[in-house]
Amino acid sequence: MLTRKEKEKLIEEISGLWSNSKGVVFYNFEKMQANEAVEFRKEIKLNNLKAYISKNTLLKKGAKNSGIEISEEQDGIFRGQTGIVYSSEDPLIPCRVIYGFIRKTGKPVIKGGYIDGRFVNSKDVLELAEISSKEAIYQKLAFTLNSPVSKLAVTLNAILSKLVYAINELKNKKEKNI
Repeated sequence: MLTRKEKEKLIEEISGLWSNSKGVVFYNFEKMQANEAVEFRKEIKLNNLKAYISKNTLLKKGAKNSGIEISEEQDGIFRGQTGIVYSSEDPLIPCRVIYGFIRKTGKPVIKGGYIDGRFVNSKDVLELAEISSKEAIYQKLAFTLNSPVSKLAVTLNAILSKLVYAINELKNKKEKNI
């Protein structure tokens, strides 16, 4: 049993989590085996994410202290066993990591998320997980921007090659005539 001071300290810690996180994903870990939970934690650490498990009431009080209002619809997230994975850098990384783990094991169950200052449902979390990373988008953009220049270079090179070939043929004909 936690003392009042310990609870206040936890609520303060959770408030900081709500305030400093860009992406939070809530999940139900109820049916996870111990070995799956260990593997899940490894996956979280590999991606520089943090995980937290707390009582739902403490999570809600921490949100309230951070100025985040939880509607009745969003209150469903805070029922049953709730774990959270969060990132203070990229809001989509927690979505991708949990989605990847679910594809491998079928667990945990996503309850919803809090991405860039707004609540999203579990379906939205899965959709966000499928968005390409910034690096992949930048690569596609660079390729797209580079494509017309590359095609122009190939076209100009082909014209130049044909011109050199034609001049060479003309030279060969003149040498035969002499």
